[in-house]
This record gives sequence, C-alpha cells and structure tokens, in this order.
Amino acid sequence: DLEKGIRRMAADEYYVSAVKIEQDFASYLEEHYQLYAIRRDSKDQPDSMEDEKKRKFLAEIIKKYKKTDNVELWRLYDQNNDTWAYQLNWVYDGIRYLYSHSFNEDFSRYSPGKYLLMKIIEDSFHDPDIIECNFMRGESNYKAIFADQTMDYIYISLENPRSIRLKLTKLASKIT
Repeated sequence: DLEKGIRRMAADEYYVSAVKIEQDFASYLEEHYQLYAIRRDSKDQPDSMEDEKKRKFLAEIIKKYKKTDNVELWRLYDQNNDTWAYQLNWVYDGIRYLYSHSFNEDFSRYSPGKYLLMKIIEDSFHDPDIIECNFMRGESNYKAIFADQTMDYIYISLENPRSIRLKLTKLASKIT
C-alpha cells in the first residue's frame, strides 16, 4: 500500500515534503481538525475533535507543552503547497507518542498518512533524543507496517463504590 503510493506519486509527478512545524502551529492545527472531521464523516464515525471542551483542553495542553518541546505537529505537503497529511505527537522522556493523524482524502490513493508516518519514524532514527515511537491506543493494520514488536495494553477502571451516579448507571444498564 505504502510502496504503491510512493510509485504513484512518482508517476503523477508529485513531490512531497514532510516538515515538523517549528513556529506557532495554531492555524495548521485547525486544518488538521478539519481534515480529521472530513475523514470521520466519510467513514460514518464520530468526530471526537468536534467536542469544544476537548478542543479547549488540547489547546491548553499544546500551549503548555509547546514551551518545553513536548508537542509537535508534522505536515506533509506537495510542490503546490497543498496539504496531504498532518500528525500531532507528544514527546516525553525520549518517546514520540503518535497521537492524532489526518489526511486529505483527495490524495488518499498515495497513502499520505502512512508516508508521513514513515518520514517521522525516519526522523526518529536520526534524532538522538528519540528512543521509541509509540503508536498509542487502538489496533490498526497500518501500524504493523512500521512495527517490529507489539505490546499488549490493558484497560483499568477505578470506581468509587459510594458514588450514587455509578450506582444509577449500573442500574440503568441492567434495565436496558
């Protein structure tokens, strides 16, 4: 899939560049969210980024983490400056956490998201401060293209046994 996309880029004479955006990336982040929303809509999936509280929370975290270089936004674009893909990452203690990606569906036949991931992983090999790329949550086939090992993940839920809300929720779930 990725190799086919690279061959198609060459055949169609597209020349793309992957860059880590160094300056304030608020405007780029908005485009990332728009592309993410379009993709979710096309797959009839909910768009978690449309939640205003979540977006505000992310904006606060990004602003704080940008000061310490613990967040980065990557952009893949072509010779016409058209955006192909974005990747939002957290960086902590030598680990690059690949948090959120989006791509322009107009270029989907070229696998732009996978191509950008490849470039980010290549960058990680050249960056002595990065020791690992972590794909984080979720199982997706594209992750196997890049990984030589996997780690099981678990879900832990802590509940307050005295919570009235919890008791009502459990009761409601038994009734329905």
